Amino acid sequence: SSFSLVETTDATVTTLAQVALADETGYYVVAQVIARRTGGSAGTAGDVAAYRREVLVRRTGAGTATLIGSVQTPTTIESVSAYDCTLDVNGNDVRVRVTGVLNTSISWSAFVTLQSI
Repeated sequence: SSFSLVETTDATVTTLAQVALADETGYYVVAQVIARRTGGSAGTAGDVAAYRREVLVRRTGAGTATLIGSVQTPTTIESVSAYDCTLDVNGNDVRVRVTGVLNTSISWSAFVTLQSI
């Protein structure tokens, strides 16, 4: 498991966490993410959001990471619907990606667990 922090100030997709995956391994990845507005000219003091995202990923034959099926989104709780969180793969890594809002400072925190076989 790993813990990560990042701050966004606009609507650019940003990597909150990135974990390298070993070859010839399957992974069940669960990311729990929380966000809180910390400043900026947009939004309201106290805006928050929470997400739980899950994905199955594999690496085989020294290839890149591959998503199996789609990202599962069992939890999305937001005071601002424009915030967003997802999982994806990039090369040999799985990433937690977040999107904030223009003119809004948002602190993001992720707790990522990987179960592998």
